[in-house]
Amino acid sequence: MLRTCPGVAELIRSLRDGRFLSAALVVNFVVVPLVVAAMFAFLPANRELCGADARSS
Repeated sequence: MLRTCPGVAELIRSLRDGRFLSAALVVNFVVVPLVVAAMFAFLPANRELCGADARSS
């Protein structure tokens, strides 16, 4: 039943393609964490935004 949908068949074909799967894994586990780590530099240093109690410091 799932193979009758053209989108599902294309998805299965894409997951079997090694280049596509490699690119998806690299983006997910290398590029995205690096972007998130770089964004931490632009976060405010206010501890209240992190959920920490300001009175405890």
